[in-house]
Amino acid sequence: MLQKQDSETNLDVPQGGASLANAEFTIKYFSGLYDTNPEIQGIPPTRTWVLKTDSDGFAYLDNGWKISGDEFYFSSMGEVTLPIGTITIQETKAPEGYLINPEIFVRQITSDGFAEGVHTYNAPIVPEQSIRGGVQVRKADAENNTAQGNGTLAGTQIEIINNNANTVTVNGVTYQPGEVVLTLTTSEDGTAVTAADTLPYGHYRYRESVPPTGYQPNTSFEGTFDITENGVIVDLTGEENTINDSVIRGGIKLQKRDLETGLSAPQGGATLEGAVFEITNISSSPVLVEGKLYQPNEVVKTVTTGADGSITTAADLLPYGSYHVDEVTAPDGYLPEGTLSRSFSITENGVIVDLTEESTSILNQIKRGDLELIKIEDGTNHRMQLIPFQITSKTTGESHIIVTDENGYASTHSSWNSHLQNTNAGQSSTDGIWFGTSQPDDTKGALPYDVYIIDELPCANNEGKQLLTGIEITISRDKYTVNLGTLTNDNVQKETIHTTAKDSQTGTNQGQVAPQVTIIDTVQYENLKVGVEYTLQGILMDKETNSPLLVNGQQVMTQTVFTPTQANGTADVVFTFDGSILADKQVVVFETLYRNGIEVASHTDINDVGQTVTYYGEDEQIIGTTAKDQNTGTNEGAAAQQVTIIDTVQYANLKVGTEYTVKGILMDKSTGQPLLVNGEQVTAETTFVAETADGTVDVVFTFDGSALAGKEIVVFESLYKDGVELAIHADIDDEAQTVSYPEQPEIPAEPEQPQVPKTGDNRWLLLVLTSSLLVSAALFVGIILHKKMHGENSHS
Repeated sequence: MLQKQDSETNLDVPQGGASLANAEFTIKYFSGLYDTNPEIQGIPPTRTWVLKTDSDGFAYLDNGWKISGDEFYFSSMGEVTLPIGTITIQETKAPEGYLINPEIFVRQITSDGFAEGVHTYNAPIVPEQSIRGGVQVRKADAENNTAQGNGTLAGTQIEIINNNANTVTVNGVTYQPGEVVLTLTTSEDGTAVTAADTLPYGHYRYRESVPPTGYQPNTSFEGTFDITENGVIVDLTGEENTINDSVIRGGIKLQKRDLETGLSAPQGGATLEGAVFEITNISSSPVLVEGKLYQPNEVVKTVTTGADGSITTAADLLPYGSYHVDEVTAPDGYLPEGTLSRSFSITENGVIVDLTEESTSILNQIKRGDLELIKIEDGTNHRMQLIPFQITSKTTGESHIIVTDENGYASTHSSWNSHLQNTNAGQSSTDGIWFGTSQPDDTKGALPYDVYIIDELPCANNEGKQLLTGIEITISRDKYTVNLGTLTNDNVQKETIHTTAKDSQTGTNQGQVAPQVTIIDTVQYENLKVGVEYTLQGILMDKETNSPLLVNGQQVMTQTVFTPTQANGTADVVFTFDGSILADKQVVVFETLYRNGIEVASHTDINDVGQTVTYYGEDEQIIGTTAKDQNTGTNEGAAAQQVTIIDTVQYANLKVGTEYTVKGILMDKSTGQPLLVNGEQVTAETTFVAETADGTVDVVFTFDGSALAGKEIVVFESLYKDGVELAIHADIDDEAQTVSYPEQPEIPAEPEQPQVPKTGDNRWLLLVLTSSLLVSAALFVGIILHKKMHGENSHS
């Protein structure tokens, strides 16, 4: 019997993918007894057989295991036997996965008729080896093949797994199927390799178990390979078999801050927007950023801060590594001084490194400057002492005061007054000044980058002077003092007002008693400050008592707020009140002008006629009217192509010397509506100046009266002053206002017998002279009436 065993396990079980079956042994029988191989002596074998092992590695002298050779020897019992002699046993074909054992075993067949048992081993003395090989694996950067930044391909752990149905022995240890038989660790180039005899014949899997520094684990890749050739290292370093890892990537969030305050808000008129930063690779290896490879010390990204002074990159912008961020352009209002660079590292995937705290931010020094001025009096050049000037930030509204010294000089510079000396007291010429919330620092200017407004404040020393206000300066250069030069005061032209009061109905300084009266006081002002708000406050005075007029127990007051666009102009102050008690009163308007709550002018003269409005006790009125036809001189007339009605209006209580207008309209008594002639109303008016309080005036209506037959015409009249209706007389049943035009019978017309003057007939000349005299007389009477109607008398 022959038995095949694994030389490492000494078991009749193969390793890995190998097999003990199908090993072939050649057995040669020699009829003599020999201690060594007879063929060495040239003795040929008597018989030769070739046997093949089964799956357990066994082979027997039996036709079931013989694959070729001579016939076996049989005993009398028909069993295979060997005569006395010598046999040699030699493996002539190794099973799958094993190396052939070249040793020739010599065995003698003893006289007892039994063959000595022969066992073959892989190497009981000269071991029979299993086929063994090795493997080389490779780790690479998924983007760049080589390591990026501070990452490395060294240290990757790659597991080799038994993928066979049988155990394998590696480095003297037996591993079951599915067990990790070996863990390889990569070197700097990302490769790892075993010895050429590490792995027994068979099938294996490999995978990454621990990623290298700077890389994400690759859990999706698992490869396979086979050991089939002895001493051969399977190469898995090709691209298709390489384990590729993605580098760890992260980002950065950066905040810009003010160095003095430490705050993420600018001072003054400066801004944190627009600061430009460069991110530089300071890793040991190149990095791939946005598709481009950057060497160490190269700028990989330039970023600019937004309105809030911050920037945030994408969370996968920067590979694992070390970087520093440097400010290359300061934002407006800041110096390239302070903490302008920060270093940071990307170590966690998808994490944005936070550089927003004060201890990690980029901090810049604000630009600071100063101002100085000299204050003198206009005309005399006298230096003005203790004049306060208010300095106000146009951006923040922060405001502080500096005061001139005995030479009229003032400065915010620390060389003049330390910023720390009575900071911002603003009381004397020795007080220091400092803008902002940071601690005063005498090495810096008092005023941060900004636009400032300078206003001279009123005080005893500039009383009566035109104050200087609204002076704008810009602090834009660091450590520079802006010289405002010599500031002078002009003597102030005093603000003045004069007023003229009128009744709104009459437009004059005379008014009519009424339940509601309006007085408009037009205030003429001079020397006001353009663009400054003023308030006019008015009160009505009773001239008789020289005290405020009381209406229902209350004073009559009002005010007007205005902002002049020119130094000189007018503004109206309007008083509307119950005027029922004004009969025979003289009302005087007093006005006071205020600027910023301070009285600057007034006009309060109780005897000023221009400020006075007089209200008379009795109402102007129309007592009545009397209408007559001009042709008849009575209240009855005849219809004709041209008719004239004269309405004599009797009035009372008019103001002597005042112009009035009487307006009339003809009414049809039968309808109560205006008389229409050719579709038009018939109206007339007379304007006159009252010579006496009581009197009469004629209103003349001349119109086509062809259709008046059978009609009664009533005249309505109204009295006006300055366009305001004062009185009306409109009674449709008043007989005195009515003129009747009765129906008349038709009289046949007689034909005229015109006489043509003859030559030498003086009657035609007499007719012409008579007509001329009549026309002249009519013109004379018309002129006299016109003068009387319009008040052209001895007072004109």
